[in-house]
Amino acid sequence: MQKFKDENIKASFDFVFLDPNTVPDANIQVTEDDMKNYYDKHKDDFKRDESAKLKYVLFSDAATMEDTVQTEKMMKALTKDLKKLNAADSTTFAVVNDNSASKFANNYLKPNEIPVEVASFLFSAAKDSISDVIRASDGFHMVRLIDTKEGTDTYSNAQHILIAFGTDTGAAKVKAEQIAQRIKGGEDFNKMAAENSSDESNKFKGGDLGWFGKGAMVKEFEDAVTSAKIGEVVGPVKSQFGYHIIRVNGRQNKEFKFADIKKTVKASSRTKDVARKRAEDFAFVSKKGNFDEEAKKLGLQIIEVPNFVTKGAYIPNAGQDLSISKFALEEKKGTISDPKKIQTGYAVYVVTEKFPAGFYSYDELKVQQLPGLVKSEKKFEILKQQAADLKSKISGDINSLKSINPQIAIQKADTVTVAAPSPLIGADFDFANAVYKLQNGQLSEPIRTARGYYIVQMRNIAPFDQAKFQAEYDKLKTGLVTQKKQTIVQDWITDLKDKAVIVDNREKLFRQ
Repeated sequence: MQKFKDENIKASFDFVFLDPNTVPDANIQVTEDDMKNYYDKHKDDFKRDESAKLKYVLFSDAATMEDTVQTEKMMKALTKDLKKLNAADSTTFAVVNDNSASKFANNYLKPNEIPVEVASFLFSAAKDSISDVIRASDGFHMVRLIDTKEGTDTYSNAQHILIAFGTDTGAAKVKAEQIAQRIKGGEDFNKMAAENSSDESNKFKGGDLGWFGKGAMVKEFEDAVTSAKIGEVVGPVKSQFGYHIIRVNGRQNKEFKFADIKKTVKASSRTKDVARKRAEDFAFVSKKGNFDEEAKKLGLQIIEVPNFVTKGAYIPNAGQDLSISKFALEEKKGTISDPKKIQTGYAVYVVTEKFPAGFYSYDELKVQQLPGLVKSEKKFEILKQQAADLKSKISGDINSLKSINPQIAIQKADTVTVAAPSPLIGADFDFANAVYKLQNGQLSEPIRTARGYYIVQMRNIAPFDQAKFQAEYDKLKTGLVTQKKQTIVQDWITDLKDKAVIVDNREKLFRQ
């Protein structure tokens, strides 16, 4: 019946919302006694599960320079096969399709669809030329130019130095003018970009923006590039981002068909084994000695896990690793773990603090949590009084408040239900529990919710339809029973997981 009511009893009402954020923080004073009283009254809100604190050292298994060199060698070894690729013969595509992160598309691409570094090669390459290994922002490429054609769109290649406005627009303009004059006087554009540009994404690449077409840049920038000659330095040009000094390096209509072997450098099995072995050696030595001292000897950074570790807790770089949380909760303070495989390598943990299940102490909460909670509670007390004062001034119709204070916002909700509430209010049990008991025309008492206080006047609420309820009874019951069954199974699975003792030794048995 309750489900039926929540979905079918439609209500339309007017309401006033009092937001605690409208109460200035400056009007609220929080004392030590306030915090102690709040803590005593709400102690049940500060329960905590058994928890622990951890710190660790990381042995990264990221790709090394050796892996990079090896990847380049593997790519270069494919040069002969790449020469044999024939765009008209799909049987020759294997050199790309089997060895690249992207398949051979056999179509023409526009310059703005190609990594900047690859496009730079293609614009200067002869047909059937094969590049050396190109290091681009999205990985390594080895490219063979198959064909070019003239396209319908024009693309420009440019560099820029951005001088952001900062706190002084005038000073930014002067600086930009000085830089422009120095470059026009012969100073190196790339060097000036690295030293002065506010665009962190490309300042160390000489401000290179790659190839871009119409509409890719803000209008002021695009107009300057379009009107400039090739090789010309223009600016400062003002845009919403600041002042730009621009050099146009090229303008083309070309499109390219090319074969592209693309790879990202990945850590080899050897790299991973070395990282794991170093972690094992450190764990062995530190268990016999001192964790901090051994880390210091090796120049390793000790990283604090910022959050308290509880059962099933999320652990940075490790996720919800049950083996780590199990170690933290079951071992004594000072215990050092065996290496644990996490996202960025192998970590060796040490338990630094243990906290039994119970309550957070006042001292643990008084600096960060309690001041905000007390301040919020005091704001709600002020709102409660404001709501009571407003209600006392309503003469029959909530809209009469407009004549008292035109700034008061009287809002409306039309034909809403508990299941489909007004988006202005959202799903709120306390609100619904009070409002759906009102009769037509009735004014509510001030309603406290998590968001603030409401005063509501019901305009129209539909009566309970007994006949419709009886007609839908069996369907509603079947749906609820299905939900209950699903909940029972899910609770059983969750309980099974919680009680399971799982030891994951895959890393010891299998390595890529």
